[in-house]
Amino acid sequence: MTRRILPAGQACGVPRWAVALLAAMLVAALPVGAVAQQATPSLSKLSIHLILNYTTGARQIVAAHPRVLKILDTHTSMLEAARDYKARTPGGIVVLRIYTPHRYTLNDNPYTAAEHFWNSILAPRVNALSPQDRALIDYLEGPNEADSTPTWNSPAETAWYNAFWMRLAPLIAAAGFRPCAYSISVGNPPGSLEDIHRILDTIAPSLRVVKQLGGAWSYHPYTILYTKDVGIENWYSLRYRLFYSYFATKHPDLVDLPMILTEGGVDGQSSPLGPGWKGGGDAAKFQDWLAWWDSEIRKDPYILGCTLFQSGDPVGWWSFDIEPIAAWLAQHLRNNRATGTVAQARQAANGQAVTIAGGVVSAAFPGVLYVQSPDRSHGVRVQRSGHGVQTGARVDVSGVARTSADGEKYIDADWVSPLGSMEVRPLAVRGVWLGGGPWQYVPATGTGQRGVTGGRGVNNIGLLATVWGRLVSVQWSPQPVRMTLDDGSGAQVRVDVPGGVILPEVGSYVRATGPVSCYASGGAVLPRLLLRSQADLQVLSP
Repeated sequence: MTRRILPAGQACGVPRWAVALLAAMLVAALPVGAVAQQATPSLSKLSIHLILNYTTGARQIVAAHPRVLKILDTHTSMLEAARDYKARTPGGIVVLRIYTPHRYTLNDNPYTAAEHFWNSILAPRVNALSPQDRALIDYLEGPNEADSTPTWNSPAETAWYNAFWMRLAPLIAAAGFRPCAYSISVGNPPGSLEDIHRILDTIAPSLRVVKQLGGAWSYHPYTILYTKDVGIENWYSLRYRLFYSYFATKHPDLVDLPMILTEGGVDGQSSPLGPGWKGGGDAAKFQDWLAWWDSEIRKDPYILGCTLFQSGDPVGWWSFDIEPIAAWLAQHLRNNRATGTVAQARQAANGQAVTIAGGVVSAAFPGVLYVQSPDRSHGVRVQRSGHGVQTGARVDVSGVARTSADGEKYIDADWVSPLGSMEVRPLAVRGVWLGGGPWQYVPATGTGQRGVTGGRGVNNIGLLATVWGRLVSVQWSPQPVRMTLDDGSGAQVRVDVPGGVILPEVGSYVRATGPVSCYASGGAVLPRLLLRSQADLQVLSP
């Protein structure tokens, strides 16, 4: 809960020194750790899977603001970790798994089994949480790997599993959580590429349901041969890439389905020290591999993060224990933070990784944001499915710079994280200046932002702007609906209108606000304004 304190002197004439003293006493009375420094998540996708205990090392990692945190069950130490994490990183993701020894078979009806799993395993735990603790949980996992259900051993098993998730995902969503489906163990689904594709075809219907419900699915990406060879790791720690490569050709609507790597690290080692990373070498080797692997998974925008297995049980899972590298991992998270500016993101060449720290969201459309610098000197389009961000939010962004077929620079984002807000105000722009000339544009590399054809003045593509003019025409199809305004400056302005906006009569004098974009037409690149809502269209005179 956010507490707002009136400025000193505004409440009952209380002296400033008394307010300051009272505030200090209240802070001192809070439990240790209750006053946490908030920040957006790290750009690194590495984090930890907690079990049993919230250790000293885990606290270091949580304080470094990872993107995602996984907890096993809802006992005291796990909830303490989730509370600490969300207090420090409000934009982070908490995944909850509930352990169960129960097992279902092909003889069970998959829909009935899913209802039993919800009613007997998941619901009792989450319903026992306080409203505050319940709100900490973002994603709720189902059965782990092949521990509880039929999975991939036959087409009948896979069809059963798909039906199970067709029912379980809506039950999880109806309770207010996002479903995290499948939790696929390393090296699975098994078989040749043809076998994998057949399995993906079978589970595609449930994955679509999961996506529609705002959920994700999960893979457990361990390295078995402990290599940094992408060709080998594509079958193990990067195996999920095989799934998305197939989606691109057969199921394109699933290419942006989020995936959370809810376990990960090193497994399958044959040393007497155990199967985990300790059995494959020392901490330095593990850290080096993790740094390399993090650089790989950061290339994949659909990956939300990886919770390395495990932290909290140094006895039962000794060879996997993250505690010896906790200080390194915390520093790795701190070293990988957004530091770039909107200008630098616009200046980047196509394909170059970019970050934006503290940009201001000037417009929020489904799957698209416009982010500008606080001083309104630069703006850029950001594409991120399911971003969940509103206009006025301050955000950190990471992704890859690209240029659209319409000639507009944009960021293909793998992460957009809000923290705080800021008033966003438009610039007043005459129609003849809309779009503007080129800005540091290099056609060969896509560096900078091209200008509109015949553009004059400073490039303003990506910035929030207001234009005025007489409404001279409305084009109702094809979508989107388009208005044309004439402000008398010598250039008519196209304004794209979202659904649900009521338009005035042609001939009305209006004011329109929205981000400046551009579009390709007959070999030319022309400017357009993207209206955000009804409030952005004001009739000044009929």
